[in-house]
Amino acid sequence: MNAEEVILAARQGDVKAQCELGMMYLEGDGVPQDAVAAAEWFTQAAEQGNAGAQCELGGMYRDGEGVARDYDTAVKWYTEAAEHGDAKATYILGIMHFIGEGVPQNNFQAYVWFEIVSRRQNRPFPWREGAIEHKDRIAGDSTVAEIEGAEDAATDWIATHEHKWIVK
Repeated sequence: MNAEEVILAARQGDVKAQCELGMMYLEGDGVPQDAVAAAEWFTQAAEQGNAGAQCELGGMYRDGEGVARDYDTAVKWYTEAAEHGDAKATYILGIMHFIGEGVPQNNFQAYVWFEIVSRRQNRPFPWREGAIEHKDRIAGDSTVAEIEGAEDAATDWIATHEHKWIVK
């Protein structure tokens, strides 16, 4: 679809078109670059459960791009995207907990998010590889019991949420 077709579909409520239009505004692809407009379109798609839009919106709130920086809102959108199976959002939640960005630093919770990512994908990709590297770093500073606890928490989280995952 060209930009006019995407705009029309987005205005008619097509959630995929809303997300695509958000990305077009974010990148200036076929429309003038406009982070505020991108956030508005991502919000419409995110509120309808689009995991990609939720992840992008989380990033915009994390970075203060097109919206005021708000870590609580970033975590909210990343978490919703993770609940829908978005590996990138899950990985970013792990990073935020690992370094304490916008949330208290928490290696246990970081390990849980990284474990979810590493189980979610069974093929090499940047987030899986990064998750495994971070898990190894955390494991080096943790007890066996702590790691087993985090792995159990990841298992429980996956069991509760994987029915919502969107296979891409």
